Amino acid sequence: MSKRALLAPEIFDGTHLHRNAALLLDGAVFETITPLDAIPERYCRQHFDEGIITPGFVDLQVNGGGGVMFNDTPSVDTLERMAASHYTTGTRAFLPTLITDTPECTQTAIDAVDAAVKANVPGIIGIHLEGPHLSHAKKGAHDPALIRPMTPQDETTVLEAAKR
Repeated sequence: MSKRALLAPEIFDGTHLHRNAALLLDGAVFETITPLDAIPERYCRQHFDEGIITPGFVDLQVNGGGGVMFNDTPSVDTLERMAASHYTTGTRAFLPTLITDTPECTQTAIDAVDAAVKANVPGIIGIHLEGPHLSHAKKGAHDPALIRPMTPQDETTVLEAAKR
């Protein structure tokens, strides 16, 4: 039976906290939150005695996880490890983040994210390129040797990535 009713002391929908309610799912797809006395008979009930059911987190800047850093090895394997690691802490969607690096590493990272999305690696919703076109005065942890003005090739790389 793919229809499930998740019951917990509290369910947070992102705006309101529901008590004495159930979250209804069809497979992995959210349907609704309903009062306990309105759960249809065809739903298998799964009780959680403590905790709060909440929406998954979306993280817009993820440099690594699971013992790997995206900049060190921008590959599908790295992205799979990052996704699995962040999933255990409630993150359901994220942007792998490449900090300031070489044009070659940037292209490799873009290609890896594209391949991971095509391979349905869970949670990856795009890429976050942080740099390399930054102010030296506000570089933070970025390697100043890799910070550079945008070139026509950099612009083409970013525009082509956006199309993908």
